[in-house]
Amino acid sequence: KELAQNNKNLLLLDFKEQEKLKANTDSDEWIVVGKIINQLPENSVLHLGNSSPIRYLLNWNFILKDKNIEVQANRGTSGIDGCVSTAVGMAQADERKHTLIIGDLAMMYDRNGLWHKHIPSNLTIVVINNQGGGIFRKIEGPKKQPELEEYFVNAQPCDFESLAKMHGLVYEQFRQIPTYLHEKMVANVPYLFEWLVE
Repeated sequence: KELAQNNKNLLLLDFKEQEKLKANTDSDEWIVVGKIINQLPENSVLHLGNSSPIRYLLNWNFILKDKNIEVQANRGTSGIDGCVSTAVGMAQADERKHTLIIGDLAMMYDRNGLWHKHIPSNLTIVVINNQGGGIFRKIEGPKKQPELEEYFVNAQPCDFESLAKMHGLVYEQFRQIPTYLHEKMVANVPYLFEWLVE
């Protein structure tokens, strides 16, 4: 209960205040993901990619209960395949709003899930672009390896604006959560938001 209340309080902080918290946390990604989840429409479906997004959700479970949000994830053996395809397929078969929160590598890995003419208008994709597999910068074993950036994080060139245009999604990039995000997330328009993590 105390942890949930603390997390609720964090959502009320503006970004200047959040900056002060960086010294006490590994990353502020989990706070921003909480803000994104807080903007989700009620009675909607949230899809989560691996590996960071599914972990961040543990901090914000109370939002899901309050807003009656169903969660879907291709957790399996912690692989990144199929996340986009699952979200697209489920959105096609359902009238509710579907939002996919996914990392840049997982998005690029399964981008062929968008390779057709039937992108559902009730789908929103939020890409956390932390330039590679950011989770490996936090995991005890890999983060100490000299090959961390080249073989674990494995940052790749990603042009999400071109990807969105190619498949008929409206593209927008941000570094801070815009105040109008909720309005766009409830609209019946397929969006791809790219959040650039600094």
